[in-house]
Amino acid sequence: MPRPTDRFYPFTLQIFRMIALLGCLLLQSFLFRIAFLLHYGAHTGWQSFREDLPPGLFMGLRLDVQVTLYFLIPLLLLALGSFLFKDQRCERIARIWSLALGCFFSLFLLTDFFYYRYFGTHFSISVFGIVDDDARAVLQSVWEDYPLVAILSSGLILTALIASLILGIYRSSALRKLSSYRLPGRAALLVFPLAALLMRGSTGTFPLRNHDALVSKNNFINTVCLNPFLCLKEAYKSYAATGNFRPIDDMLREAGYASASEAVADYLNLPPDSITGDPLAHLLCVTPVDSFLAEHPPHVIFLQMESMGVNGLSLQNDRLNVWGKLKDELTHCIYYEHFLPYTSESTIGSLEGILVSNPFGYLTQSRMENRPLPASVARPFKKAGYETRFVTGAKQGWRNLHTFLPLQGFDFVEGRETILHDIPETEIQDWGVFDEYMFRQILHDLQQASAPQFVYGMSITNHSPHQLPRGYVPEEINLDEALKQRLLGNEEYTRKGLSTFRYANDCLADFIHTLRHSPWAEHVIVAVSGDHPFKGFLKARQGQPYDTYGVPLILYIPDRYRKNKTIHPRQRGSHRDIFPTLFHLSLSNASYYNLGNNMLGNDTINRTAFAPSHLLIDDSCAVDLQMKHCYGNIGDSVFVMHDNPQAANPLIHRYHAWMTVLNYVLLRSLSGESL
Repeated sequence: MPRPTDRFYPFTLQIFRMIALLGCLLLQSFLFRIAFLLHYGAHTGWQSFREDLPPGLFMGLRLDVQVTLYFLIPLLLLALGSFLFKDQRCERIARIWSLALGCFFSLFLLTDFFYYRYFGTHFSISVFGIVDDDARAVLQSVWEDYPLVAILSSGLILTALIASLILGIYRSSALRKLSSYRLPGRAALLVFPLAALLMRGSTGTFPLRNHDALVSKNNFINTVCLNPFLCLKEAYKSYAATGNFRPIDDMLREAGYASASEAVADYLNLPPDSITGDPLAHLLCVTPVDSFLAEHPPHVIFLQMESMGVNGLSLQNDRLNVWGKLKDELTHCIYYEHFLPYTSESTIGSLEGILVSNPFGYLTQSRMENRPLPASVARPFKKAGYETRFVTGAKQGWRNLHTFLPLQGFDFVEGRETILHDIPETEIQDWGVFDEYMFRQILHDLQQASAPQFVYGMSITNHSPHQLPRGYVPEEINLDEALKQRLLGNEEYTRKGLSTFRYANDCLADFIHTLRHSPWAEHVIVAVSGDHPFKGFLKARQGQPYDTYGVPLILYIPDRYRKNKTIHPRQRGSHRDIFPTLFHLSLSNASYYNLGNNMLGNDTINRTAFAPSHLLIDDSCAVDLQMKHCYGNIGDSVFVMHDNPQAANPLIHRYHAWMTVLNYVLLRSLSGESL
């Protein structure tokens, strides 16, 4: 047995301490997974796939080993330093790093645990949206919606426990004794090649990746097994890419197309040699010449409602009234419930998707924020002689909209500041002003108008911290036992959220009711959709993608404009289809980019719905891009797993072509090239 002064001794001791720390951190990650499973797993159907859980947890363990070893690289280097230089400072630095790492892991995993409660995912691109958003309002929401005292107390207890375990590792006499033997000392040298192999995670062609944890047909089991550190890494790559736009040729090459003409032909389902000249010219679509529309242009109002998700609206029953007054108003409207958003996570993502066909989001806060985009939905209206307005209850400078929107063809951008000026009695809240005042501002603008109006409205009230105006008295929210089992938060928090959900619906209903009984009743078209689902309250149900991703589309169309339009309320659609529908309803001989479909037309492609990066649906199947699942036997809400995933290839191909064309139009615009 060598003396402790042997140069192998401090090196071996450091290696064994590192291995013990690795075990400690892996155990912590495993326990968080089990807590995640037990806390969020009700009504996710994972029990029917329990045989997938052990291999899923094993794959999660491999990912945890891979990630944790990267954080332990400094300890490997310090162990090597103690071997080469016999420097006692290496041990002190290693102790400090180990304590900091243990505490960081605890707080990171705890934050990810509660992040899922609101967003329904591990860390995603939305976490960077929190940084970019109204910081004061975000902090206020966190303060009011989360039990911060309990969370912070749990965090302190957890970090104290981990710190005591790590200190125990460094005080362990057993590790000192084991390190003093010659054979373990020499064997410790094997840790370097072994660590390199485990950090790669695989001996095959590709290293281990986060999506390798998708081992089950059950979405929740797959979610449990993902590594939150890798989720954050992937989210950052997506976030960073929003400001780094590739050259067009590189984008086309990566998408598998030799030219833009080939991509456009694929998207339009035309022979490749039929696209001659500028490919963009073939994407222009023109509404029919209509003398009635030319002489009687209607006001057109599109309302993007905060968190108006199908998952919230579907809770309506005899005992729980979340629709409020909207239930009666919908009898005068067309209601599509099989509808998908541009994104299931962020307001700005759906706003940019609907407004300028940007599938990525965050363009308003990138280096390209000052570029006019010809695909803006405001431009066809502006060319037709409309005044174009963007009206929101948020601050006018939210996400730089006050500078971005005028470049996209909007004559007026009206937010909290304008509303407070025009309606002095307006009541404010953390994010801006309550929805009822946004609607009053729109009515005020209609009263003052001397030209047809196009209004893009964006509500904000149905958002954490779920505040209500003083004059609104919410009805009692009754939660039955089945619903209580699906809650992500406590009952009080859920009642608060459902009350603001109903308030927003009441405000919308009052607005439509006022329009129907106003001088504009026969001269205004209104479209309404949610920006994303109702987040942070309900656990998604297995096999029900609309429950996870869906939003409604509501259309109010006076008879004189409805004419003989084809109406199929059970038709599928998505955000990309809203404005092609509105253009055909309101504009004569107007050109626009053919990036979506007319919901009231006869084209069978209308039955295809795309939620970029999330869900694709057509008549034959559906594909969940997040969980890599293919569904067949498509029903109204409950989908059944497809026996032959290859059946989804045509749908995925159509989506791929559409996304490539979106990229092409956007990159052409951002390059400054004339369209």
